[in-house]
Amino acid sequence: MDPQRWARIESLYHAALAKAPGERREYLAVACAQEPDLRREVESLLGCADAPLDSPVAGPMSEDADRAPGSRGAWPSGFRLGVYEILAPLGAGGMDI
Repeated sequence: MDPQRWARIESLYHAALAKAPGERREYLAVACAQEPDLRREVESLLGCADAPLDSPVAGPMSEDADRAPGSRGAWPSGFRLGVYEILAPLGAGGMDI
């Protein structure tokens, strides 16, 4: 991405983030009136900033959640990580330490 464009996105993002959530859309509508693509990019970043930390991916997991990738063995079928679930292994092989 062009450094100047990124600087503009970052500037608008921080300015919008400083406003109350209900005022952000109006602010961006004025600030990005001639650049709808820029507005969409900033709104996308703001959407991530507003996501709760307990969203499905970052939120509570099953009792198997302490089993990290790379640990001995694979995550079993049925293992859930947020909204994702392991249905079956895709393959096996490689070096096992």
